Formats: sequence, C-alpha cells, structure tokens
Amino acid sequence: MMMTWMRDRFLQLLTSGRRKSGLPLKQAFDQLGLHPFYTYPAIALLHPIGTRQDPYSQTEQLRQILMQQLPETAIVYIDDQGRAAILFSWSARHLLPALQRTLMDRWQLDVAFGIGQPCRQLAEVHRSYVQADAALHSRFYRGSERLLYASDQKPYRTLADYPEQGEKELLAAIKAAESEHELAEAVHRFFEPLLEEGLPDIKQVYEMTMRLLIRTERKLLADHGYGESHAKTEVTAIPGMETLEELEAYLVRCYQEIRKSPVSEAKENHRRIIQKTIRFMEQECDKATLCEVARKVYMTPTYLSLLFKTNTGQTFIEHLTQIRIEKAKELLRTTHFKNYEVAEQVGYQDPRYFSQVFKKKVGVSPTEFRDAVAN
Repeated sequence: MMMTWMRDRFLQLLTSGRRKSGLPLKQAFDQLGLHPFYTYPAIALLHPIGTRQDPYSQTEQLRQILMQQLPETAIVYIDDQGRAAILFSWSARHLLPALQRTLMDRWQLDVAFGIGQPCRQLAEVHRSYVQADAALHSRFYRGSERLLYASDQKPYRTLADYPEQGEKELLAAIKAAESEHELAEAVHRFFEPLLEEGLPDIKQVYEMTMRLLIRTERKLLADHGYGESHAKTEVTAIPGMETLEELEAYLVRCYQEIRKSPVSEAKENHRRIIQKTIRFMEQECDKATLCEVARKVYMTPTYLSLLFKTNTGQTFIEHLTQIRIEKAKELLRTTHFKNYEVAEQVGYQDPRYFSQVFKKKVGVSPTEFRDAVAN
C-alpha cells in the first residue's frame, strides 16, 4: 500500500507539472518499480458516468481492472482529483476503444476517457495531462461520446450578450407547448444558435441558464394559469450538470413543474431565503459580502443576487448599504464613538468614503446628524 501511494504521489507531481528537480526520471521510475521507457508518452483520464457508487471505491475498482487489461508498459495511477489515469505510449492508443467496450460489456462500467496528445518525452507529459483534463470536460458538448481526444476538441468562445430574443421565443413556445416533446424541442432551439459560432465557455452557459430560468419563471408565473412551485427545481443544481443534453432535460422538467405545481410554494421558498439573507446582513453588516452570505444560504452568488433583486427590488449592495446606514444612525444617536469608529463598526474602513455615503443617503454628514440629534 505504501508503494502504491508513493507511485501515485510521484505520478501526480509529474503529470501536473509540479515535480521539482530531483532524481533523473529514469532513476526515479526504476526506484518505484515503474516502466521508464515510452514512445511518445500520453495521458488518459477516466470518468465514470451515471454511478451512485462511492467515488473512491469505484476508482480503486477501475485501477484493478485496468491493471489486468493493460500491458505492463502502461501505468495506472490515481490523480490528485481522485480519478483513474493511464500513462501510456501513443503507439498503444488502439487499446483504448477496446478497453472502453470491455469496461461496459464485462463490468457494466460506463466510463468516459479524456485522452491528451502525445509528448516527445516524459518530462513534458504534464502537457498531455492538461489536454486530457480539458478533453474530459468537453463531454459537456460531446454528450454520448466516450473517447474524447484532445485533438478533436474545439476552442471555447466568450458569449457576447444574453440572448433576449431567444428567451422571448422560448417563453412563447413554453406557453404553446402541449407535450413534453414540444417543450424539449423549444429548449433545444434556444441553445442551437449559441453553438453555431463555436462552443461557449461552459461556466458562462451555466450562468446564462440560471439567469434564463429565473427570468422565465418570473414571467411565466405572472401569467394566469401557471403555478409557482419552482421551489421543487433547484436552480443551484445547474452547475452540476455534466452535459448540455442533461442541462436541456433539466430545463424541460423545470418548466413542467412550473406549469403544473401549486401556487404558493416557490414564493414562500424564495421569501424564506431572502429573510435568512437579510438576517445575516443585519447581524454581520460590518463584514457581510455577497459571496459570504451566499455561502451561508447555500446559493451561488450569481443566483442569490438575481433572486434578491427579483424579490426585493433592490440589489444586494443597495440593501446592505441601507442596513449599514441605519446602524450608523443608531450608533451616532446612542454612543460617543468617533465617526471613524462608527464607520468601522458598520463595515467601512475608509472614514471619508463612509461620510460621503452617509451624506448621500441621509442628506447630512455624520457630524451634522449627531449635532441635530443632540439639539
């Protein structure tokens, strides 16, 4: 077990590019009992799909199976993200398709392979590892593919603008849809134009979809005849979707729930979230931030920001500023703290900025406010 751990650690450092100078690579491989000779070395990373098994036990199971199926010249290890990985010679790449089929047919393991491009020597193999990782993530767009070669990956692009027109067309289609199939077609049509000029950055797709769901929910629920139970469909689950197909199917389920569920659930759920958020802001206004409060209410900052604006009519920072100014007024009325001390207690490190904000909101400076109260 100790030798296995040492091999994993060594290969993690080597393939991540974090190995510092030490023993020559061949000597280090020999000491660990590893095959040191590779003709154009490359990395493959494995990701089990649709499993509920404990990730660690499944990775160890994969390791044992791979070691039985692959030649001794290939090394199987666990990377620092807990994934099974293979270091192999590019000339042996023809073994990977058969290996993927064997995992499925013999062990009922549905596994995606992210395959990096070959390198000239072992010292450069971290490049193949980075490519394999990127290829594995590209499964978001490549859906049902299981062998994901880095050489086939298209570059990502930045989304320029939120698709307002696409949202309008989707809303109309949702209202007119008479079946789940028609809903699925409407959702698919929304995403199609976004892919025509290249693949959007996946994080942007997540954020855009969350925004889409919040906005369409609000507009659908404003129409008579639609329910409000979006509470059953967690928007924060969106960043966990592994493929665009899965994301589209999730949206279809969301819209089905919105159209058929009880009237009061979503509003009540949103109300509780906002109440909890405001309570944290009031209790810790001196150090409250959007990210910190979002973490406490188990939301992403983007979702909480949109939810807050939708339900209160104010942005998060506008409401936080209001809380801070009210607390500052109370301190100025009831204590002898100096202005800079009041500023610090309500979350402003710069007394001059605090005075500017206070005067803008109250109409007078902190000193003038205190004098007026005293008189």
